[in-house]
Amino acid sequence: AATVMHGTTPSLCLAYMEGTCRHPWCRQAHVPLEVVERLREEAQNAPNCCRLHGSANSTAFLTDRFDTIDIVFSNGKRAKVPSERFAVTVGLQRHMAQNVPKETKERTLELNSRMVCRLHMSKRCRYLDDCNNIHICREHE
Repeated sequence: AATVMHGTTPSLCLAYMEGTCRHPWCRQAHVPLEVVERLREEAQNAPNCCRLHGSANSTAFLTDRFDTIDIVFSNGKRAKVPSERFAVTVGLQRHMAQNVPKETKERTLELNSRMVCRLHMSKRCRYLDDCNNIHICREHE
């Protein structure tokens, strides 16, 4: 088992999961691989893509101000996405706080396509709400 050090969070012991950790003084958490896999699967299948699909995070800071989001691509093309089809991520919150005026009459927000998390679109983003990019509902075309 991991040695508890006050004020720290132990990381997972990969050697333990492979069955090779033999150190009684190991400071990492010894968690069976099947538990880690189950927790990863639960996290990946949790409703996190948008409010329409059960995400518990409020998007009122976005939906109260904007009806649609224009995703602007480098070739000039645009894709309109309803604001309720976005998930709350660190990246979205940061962008709203740093780049969007508190008071605006515009009901459409423009976002650069480079800000969209491509890993989320393919169900491979492991950061979920902590992602520095923006998550759009996977079912939105």
